[in-house]
Amino acid sequence: MVPWPDDLHGITVLPMGVTGRLTIPGQFDTTITVHDRFRSRHPIERAAAPGVVRIAMLGDSSTFGFGSEDDETYPEALERTLNARRDPAGLPRVEVLNAGVIGTGTGEQALFYDYWVRQFQPAVVVLTVYWNDVDDDALSSCFEFAAPDGSVQPRPPEVLDRAADSLRQTRALSKRIPGLAWLSAHSELITWIRQAPRGLLGRSHLRAISGDAGDAERPESLPPDELARFRGEIRWLRDRVAPARLVLAFLPSANIFDARRAEHARAASRSDQIRAALRAAATEDGLPFMDVLPLIAEQPDVSRLYFTVDSHPNPAGNRVIADAVASFLVRERVVGSAPH
Repeated sequence: MVPWPDDLHGITVLPMGVTGRLTIPGQFDTTITVHDRFRSRHPIERAAAPGVVRIAMLGDSSTFGFGSEDDETYPEALERTLNARRDPAGLPRVEVLNAGVIGTGTGEQALFYDYWVRQFQPAVVVLTVYWNDVDDDALSSCFEFAAPDGSVQPRPPEVLDRAADSLRQTRALSKRIPGLAWLSAHSELITWIRQAPRGLLGRSHLRAISGDAGDAERPESLPPDELARFRGEIRWLRDRVAPARLVLAFLPSANIFDARRAEHARAASRSDQIRAALRAAATEDGLPFMDVLPLIAEQPDVSRLYFTVDSHPNPAGNRVIADAVASFLVRERVVGSAPH
């Protein structure tokens, strides 16, 4: 794995620019290209071209396209699918920005939008949720409850920034070691050694922010307060995105469908809870919500849409997901009615 993670005011983001390998032997060997903190093969202009609707895709590794080439990710497939339907449907041309960041939860993704993505003036923001996003929220703890009504607010940037010092120092040290970047991109052993401290540093980060011990033993079901914070983060993001439109989407993991895969029960349980929270957000906050899980479950061979060991969608899965989300955006008139 090319050493790509960077931080922005204490949250995990992509760097300003990097090109390198992301590989799991026997599964995939792909290239990552980053421009302007987006996974993209070309630099991103601050504003979309006239007449073009810009869509920003927030999410984690499933949005980023873990295991897929730059042109095979779900956001890339969505852009191609929407533009292929443009003339028959009389739709505007779209540009889709891949703002997915590996290993982040909804809170970090909301702050990434606020700190960085919003300056690129998207007309539509799609928050793509995965089954482990609330768990990642618990580790990053970027938001805290602000009032008894369940509203949340980001922790002060100086608190998040200070808490990220241990991660930042570790990354800075690794960058000073001659040849480590090359070795990380070419050696599975070196990558494993480099990634090993992440759990310890993550718990240290949580203690620095909130005083929580960051116990790695998580309950089988998500605690109500974590789901409430997740709902609050969505509402906060909705308000920050306005007047652009916020759309919610849930993407299923392979381990939901296959009991032989690791964390099947946990993934299935959390998916049910998170989907219920997203449906509540759609009803209470008037947000469009696309649940991709039922559509994937209806496929004649679900296994062909995912890697055999890794649980992320493969390029074929990304195309199916993109087609479903494109149909939803057109049907709900999100693209056709978006300001541009």
